[in-house]
Amino acid sequence: MTLGTSIARTYLTLADGAELSATNGMLISLVNDSNTATRGTLAIGGSVAVDPDRTDVDSMTAGAAQAAGRLNPQTAVSFGTGNGSLAFNHTDPDLQFANTLNGTGRVYAFSGNTTLSGDTSGLAGSVVVRGGRLVLSGNVDQVNQRGNTATTQSVSRFNVGNGTLVVNGIAGRTEFGTYTNSAQVLDGGILAGVGQVGTTQVAAGGTLSPGENAIGALAIQGDLDMAAGSRYAADIAGDGRADKINVSGTATLRGTQVNVTALDPAQSYQSGRTYTLLSAQGGLVDGAAAGTAYAQALTNSAFLNVGLQRTANDLNLTIEQKSVEPTPTPTPTPTPTPEPTPTPTPTPTPTPTPEPVPTPTPTPTPEPAPTPAPEPAPAPGIFQTVMLTQNQFNTAGALSVLAQSGEPLRLYNNLLVLDAESARDAADQLFGDYHSSTSTALIANSQVVSGVLGTRLRNLLDTGTLRMPAMALNLMPSAPTTQNGAWVQPFGNWTKVDGNNGAGGLQQSTGGLLFGADGSFTPDWRGGVYAGYSRSKFDADNRDADGHSDNYHLGLYTGAQIDALRLSADVGYTWHKLESERNVAFAGFSDHLTGKRNAQSLQASGEAAYRIPIGRVALEPFAGLSYVRYDAKDMHEKGGPAALDVSSDKQDTVFSTLGLRASSNIDVANINTQVYGSLGWRRAYGDLDPRNIQSFAGGPNFEVQGVAQARNTALTEVGAKLRLNQRTDLDLSYQGQFGTDTRFHSVNAGVTVRF
Repeated sequence: MTLGTSIARTYLTLADGAELSATNGMLISLVNDSNTATRGTLAIGGSVAVDPDRTDVDSMTAGAAQAAGRLNPQTAVSFGTGNGSLAFNHTDPDLQFANTLNGTGRVYAFSGNTTLSGDTSGLAGSVVVRGGRLVLSGNVDQVNQRGNTATTQSVSRFNVGNGTLVVNGIAGRTEFGTYTNSAQVLDGGILAGVGQVGTTQVAAGGTLSPGENAIGALAIQGDLDMAAGSRYAADIAGDGRADKINVSGTATLRGTQVNVTALDPAQSYQSGRTYTLLSAQGGLVDGAAAGTAYAQALTNSAFLNVGLQRTANDLNLTIEQKSVEPTPTPTPTPTPTPEPTPTPTPTPTPTPTPEPVPTPTPTPTPEPAPTPAPEPAPAPGIFQTVMLTQNQFNTAGALSVLAQSGEPLRLYNNLLVLDAESARDAADQLFGDYHSSTSTALIANSQVVSGVLGTRLRNLLDTGTLRMPAMALNLMPSAPTTQNGAWVQPFGNWTKVDGNNGAGGLQQSTGGLLFGADGSFTPDWRGGVYAGYSRSKFDADNRDADGHSDNYHLGLYTGAQIDALRLSADVGYTWHKLESERNVAFAGFSDHLTGKRNAQSLQASGEAAYRIPIGRVALEPFAGLSYVRYDAKDMHEKGGPAALDVSSDKQDTVFSTLGLRASSNIDVANINTQVYGSLGWRRAYGDLDPRNIQSFAGGPNFEVQGVAQARNTALTEVGAKLRLNQRTDLDLSYQGQFGTDTRFHSVNAGVTVRF
């Protein structure tokens, strides 16, 4: 198959999965019978076009990229003696072009990730990268395609701009006393890999990256010239190696930037290290303009000092951790010396002649006690120097003294290369505020269970032993006072707590089921037992952390209606089984962490309310008090060096509540229905700021705070109780809680059967 048989440009585009196979191979461009060079182009993906008035490497332009088509890998592609081109302009993330390429032509890359994985040893001409990423996995330009002199032989030229060319094989050959390959890296271009190229020029904005995000050595057979503003992206290996460029000729540095992007994860930098980044057999030349450095080492790190040392043939990189000065000790204010109190001279007696009175010896002034010099403040840890919140600062203190070996050192060194903002983000991921914040959500959930019991007791007393005042005609019809009851109530709630205390926010949802049985044990008092199960799910804001808690509930409740006064109380115990997952990920580091933890909570509540009937509405001011004790056991996360040991913690919290309820009876489809609502104010006391002690493996302890309980919360409730028959009630309700940084919503549905 021949592509391009006339002077007019011929295009063949393979896109959107189209397939082509040519048994005898494909020939792109030739010199026709009229001795005219033809022009053929094979495009993989989107269309391309050539400006006929231009002959330079930028004569070809690309349209919109498309999904690639496929040329059968058995179809060899040859460039004839015309002007043939192969262009890649696709959207595929990993296109393997395994066809044999031979002859002198032009290969273009405009978009997509392309690997030339076939035999390219016979390929000569130009490789032009203007976008995407092109990988030459094998050797290039190993065969002379034409000519028998240094000026007529086939050569290869690389031109890289706004894209990446990865050379992992040998490009070029030595023939007729010259090396046949050369490379030019323009602004926005990256030349990477572990192969060999010829004389290379890097313009301002161009980058050399041996290995391409991995450790490697790039060989240059010829000279290297790096312009002012060019870049060298350097990585440091885990075994002490570093990226390196080996130049057979001279290396001229005119003001290049050496960017350190990664560190050896197994080497401590507290005392400094030196790495050779470039060796030039013909010598290292300072080609910078007067007053300008030949090269400058740069890093985004907020914690490292990097520098360059030049010898006759080598460019060495020095890396050391910044020294941290201790916080200045304030100079104590000297204590003033008190003035001595003067002794008055006594008046002499006129007669008789007095004996001379000796002058009294003045009382010596006591020396003031010396003020002890204050102890010098300890120097902050290296990572503490950029932290802003208390949680970040505490965690950074522990990170700053991680062991300088093994996995802790890997974490330490990955932190060292971060800038200040990235280091703070890493600290936010590393400290386990999630483990502290879950207690806030579980303590709040204890009030949901108590609220379910409160609603149950109100219904129980309304339909049971209540001695209704004469004016309270709106109250529900009484059931026989001797009845016992059984009930079941599903419930669910959703909570969002915004971040505070330097901790990220937390979203929580709970669904569960409570059931119980109750009856009367005096004319006024009724009581019962309950049990249930719920599951709480947690999702941390601004953290990749989530988990759940399986909650098992058991408790007692009782209440009495004494005329218009209602008294109620409940006590319950909940067992929590918590599981969590956290992911920590920042530049060069990731860790997946899991944990399991047991906890218990004890909750006791009491409430007094007084019913005031006003027409068909009953008002009920109420006051309540609740106590919650939350006790969580310690836990040990599983994972890598970011895994935490978390201490046990206890919290004692008291809630007081004041509010007003209102209820009234209506008929809904001939069903006697009580509608009710309430507004209230809850205030919390005690341990409102959850905190626990955490540590990394083998490291010191540090304190972490979670999101705090809202001190003041507005409460609201609306609901309806439907008397389906004399023995069955259906209760539907919504509760909301709104406080600083907190929004809480709960929906409940309960069924009561009396027997």
